[in-house]
Amino acid sequence: MRPCLKPIRPAFTIVELVTVMLVIGILVGVAVPKILSGNKDAAIEATRQHLKTIALAAEMYYSDHGRWPDGDAHGVMPVDFKDYLRPNLFAVNCPLGGLYDWNENFNSVTASIDIRDPATGSGQWRKLDQRIDDGVLATGDLVQEGWRLRWILER
Repeated sequence: MRPCLKPIRPAFTIVELVTVMLVIGILVGVAVPKILSGNKDAAIEATRQHLKTIALAAEMYYSDHGRWPDGDAHGVMPVDFKDYLRPNLFAVNCPLGGLYDWNENFNSVTASIDIRDPATGSGQWRKLDQRIDDGVLATGDLVQEGWRLRWILER
């Protein structure tokens, strides 16, 4: 009588498994930083869009009334903006952290939009400056003044 042989089942070797795990690890190592970088870029772009929207509302008000809107308390939408801007824009935090603030006739600047207490580092501020202004936070219309970023609409 012949002994009963079990059929050999094809299986992966340890070398093949380690190779696949290594390739997956490399792909994750490349993809995760790109995804995280994309989130930072999205926050910068959202902030740029918010600033442009506030600036457009202020310019429309100026065009209609011949003066800039009056400033209110920090982080609160000025009453003059009510017909020009959705109110929740001032209620939410800036995507880069901090609060939006409208300033009229403040610190020798006629009209500006500030981001008070931004939570991100100067690298992201510079990227925002590159998209809005000259890329240098010490010059131009988007400047860093201590604990705030200020976009000057009129000096």
